[in-house]
Amino acid sequence: MSENIQSISQGTYTIGSTSATNFVAGPGIKIDEPSAGTVRIGNDETVLYSANSVTNNTVGQVFPMSEPITNFERIRIICDNMEYQNRPCMQEFPVLNSSCRFNMPMLNDNGGTSISINIPYATYNINSSGDLVCAARGLFYGDWNTPYHTNGDWRGYCLLKVVGINRISGGNE
Repeated sequence: MSENIQSISQGTYTIGSTSATNFVAGPGIKIDEPSAGTVRIGNDETVLYSANSVTNNTVGQVFPMSEPITNFERIRIICDNMEYQNRPCMQEFPVLNSSCRFNMPMLNDNGGTSISINIPYATYNINSSGDLVCAARGLFYGDWNTPYHTNGDWRGYCLLKVVGINRISGGNE
């Protein structure tokens, strides 16, 4: 009995069978063991890129990922409108292979008239290292009868965050 009291006080007392239990996760779920005796079940998501602030993105700019995008089944891209900040756009895309292209559209007329348009956009490609590269960005604006387009600085979307979802063993190539 004194051994039981001592093991309880030391945090080593075991109730029941000590045989190993196997946990198996389905797609998009991960199981890890952050500390002895604790099992954590959660989404299989990894932050691949995160910007500190809203900055002007330029065509050709490479956004280095912490690991290749092609290691994941899909990605979540979060961008912010460079003209009207704090209006983020979040979309998930499947990663079929390294030739995927991701387009970020969103209607955002800033409360104007019903025919006013303000549609920022950004397009990203995957380079050979599995990083994102800005292929285009800009803004459609004006109204439906006389729309305009610009790809000038501080217009369109800037990349804030990229999250890889559901890691794929061996990647998507």
